[in-house]
Amino acid sequence: MMKKQNKTKENQDSAGSLMYKSSQEHLLDELTRIDLLLQLQLLKFKSLHHQPGNGDTFPGLYISEQEIKETIAGESTQWGWFQKSDFENPEYLPIIKSIHTLQKNISDKIKAAEENGVLLNIVHLANLFGLSSPEIEILLICLAANLDLKYEKIFAYLQNDITRKYPGVELILNI
Repeated sequence: MMKKQNKTKENQDSAGSLMYKSSQEHLLDELTRIDLLLQLQLLKFKSLHHQPGNGDTFPGLYISEQEIKETIAGESTQWGWFQKSDFENPEYLPIIKSIHTLQKNISDKIKAAEENGVLLNIVHLANLFGLSSPEIEILLICLAANLDLKYEKIFAYLQNDITRKYPGVELILNI
């Protein structure tokens, strides 16, 4: 009976669905979660910046006089913090649901890995320096562009500036 239980546990672990076996698996899931957060930001950015007829042919390369006037008057179309009503937007709901599901899976897998003595570098770093979840998220967002060049393009696009390939404070806070 004991061997059967151990074998079942080994099968679950080998499937990789119940716990992390390595820090790399954990990091890949965290980057997937960041991808989902960025998809959400891209939807909001698109809805605010790419309205038909706004004449924004070269976003990030050209600042129009109208954009300066709006910025000075506090009417800038810059995207900001998500409002509660944003989370009721039907276009955002599938991504929000995916983020919550993935976050729960990550938490469950971290717990299982810890119970099985697997050292996860991100978790170890958080414990070592007393980092909170938002601080770890900020660290991962900043690290992302160094791990995969696709993030440089995404960060530049979201900041409306092709020269800003790493996330600035405003972008990080909005993600």
